[in-house]
Amino acid sequence: MARQMSISVAKASDKTSIDHNNRTMNKSELNKLTHIDQSRLNKNEYLVNIPIQDLYEKEFGEALSNYNAKQKRNDRKIDNYYEHICNSKKHMPQQEIIFQVGEYNDFEHEENREMAKDILREHFDRFQKDNPNLKIYNAVIHDDEATPHLHINFVPIADGYKRGLEKQVSFDRALIQQNPNLNKEQPFTEWRAEQVTQLQKALNEKNIDRKIVGTIDYKNQKEFKLKQDLEQEILGLRAEKHDVERNLVQEQEKLGTLEARREKLGQLSDKSVQSAKNFVKNALNDVKPTLLNKDIVQIPKKDLDRLTNTFIKTAESNIYSKQDYDKNESSKRKNQKC
Repeated sequence: MARQMSISVAKASDKTSIDHNNRTMNKSELNKLTHIDQSRLNKNEYLVNIPIQDLYEKEFGEALSNYNAKQKRNDRKIDNYYEHICNSKKHMPQQEIIFQVGEYNDFEHEENREMAKDILREHFDRFQKDNPNLKIYNAVIHDDEATPHLHINFVPIADGYKRGLEKQVSFDRALIQQNPNLNKEQPFTEWRAEQVTQLQKALNEKNIDRKIVGTIDYKNQKEFKLKQDLEQEILGLRAEKHDVERNLVQEQEKLGTLEARREKLGQLSDKSVQSAKNFVKNALNDVKPTLLNKDIVQIPKKDLDRLTNTFIKTAESNIYSKQDYDKNESSKRKNQKC
C-alpha cells in the first residue's frame, strides 16, 4: 500500500496577524505562544514581505487618482483606498489561505519536514503564476509548529468597474476574471478544489497518495463535502486561536505598564505631598503679624510663590495618578470581557 498524507487548504479567519506570521512579535508575546517551538524559528522561510499599504498604493494609486479627478464634490473623494476598504462592511482588505500537507505524526523525521516544505515551495511558485489577480504581500512557510504549512496573504483585485474605482478589491470577481470557467455562484469552492488537486499531484509525484483524514468510507458526496468544510473550519479556528493569544498577551503587557506607571506616580505624589507639608510648616514658622493687626500675618512673596507652585505640582501629580488609575481599571474590564 502506498504511503498517504492528508491535504488541507483553508481560508483563515477574517483578521490576520502579519507579526505572528513573520514571528516579529516581542519575546514576551512569543513566549506565550506554546504551539511554537522557538528552537526551530530559524527553519521558517519568509518568501514575501511587503507592507500592505505599499501594495495598495502600487495597485490602486492610479485608479484612485482617476476616480477622485472625476468627483465634483470633495466629500465623494477617497483619501486613502486601503483605509476606505478597512472601514468597509462589504469587503475585506486582504485574504489569507493556509496550505498544509500531512499531520503531526507524519513529521517524526526531519526528512519528511523537508519533503513537505519542498511541496509547499513548489506550490507557492505555482500559486504566483496561476493567480495573477491575487497580489501577494506576505508569504511564509512555518516549520516551527507541529506540521509545516504555508501562509499566503494577498489582496484580490478585479477591474472593469463602472461605479467607484475602475479597479477594486473583490475575491470572487478576481477569481472569475482570472478563470472564467469557475462556477459563478461558488468560485472559491472550485478554486480551492483546484488548489487541493495541485497539491495532490505534487504528492503523487513523490509516490504518496492523498489521505482522507479520519474516515474509512463516505456514504455520499454531501458527507464528503461536510468533512472538507470541517477541515477548513479547524484551520480557521487555529488561526483565530493565535489571534486571541496574541491579543491577550498585548493586553497583559498594557496592564503591566500601567501598573508600573501608576506605582511610580503614586510615589511621586506621596513625595510631593510630604514636600508641601514640610514647606508649609517651615514657611509658617517665619510668618509675622502686621503692625496694624495682629490677626493678620505677612509672608515674603518668594515664599508665597514657592508655596503656590508646590500645591500646583501636587495637584497635577494627583490628577495624573487618577487618570492612570482609570486607564488601568478600563483595561482590566476590557481584558475580563475577552
